[in-house]
Amino acid sequence: MAVKGIETKIFGGSIAKKEEFIYWHANHRKAAIEVFDFSDEKPCFGIQATMVETGEKFAIENGFTEDKLEGLNEIVSMIEQKLLESDEQVKENLALFESRNREKQS
Repeated sequence: MAVKGIETKIFGGSIAKKEEFIYWHANHRKAAIEVFDFSDEKPCFGIQATMVETGEKFAIENGFTEDKLEGLNEIVSMIEQKLLESDEQVKENLALFESRNREKQS
C-alpha cells in the first residue's frame, strides 16, 4: 500500500493496512480473519485466518488476491470446512439445515 511520506529502506519491505473480521457461530467466536491491503498501483490483498479454539493459522490458496471479496469468500469457506471437520455443534446445525431443505423440497 502506498502511504504518502513513508518509504521502506529494505528491498521488498512494504507497508500494509490491516482489517480484521470475526467469524461467529452460535454466539461463539470461531475465527479471526485478517486482511492486509498491499495495494499500490493495482489491488493486492493478503488474507489469512486464525481458528480461535486451536490457534491454527492458514491463508487463502495463493496467499494474495486482487479481489478482496473473492478472497474473503475463499477464507470463510476454509473456516467452515475446518469447523465441519471438528465442531459437533456445527455438524448438528448443518444436519438440521439439510433436513429442513429436504422437507421443503418434498
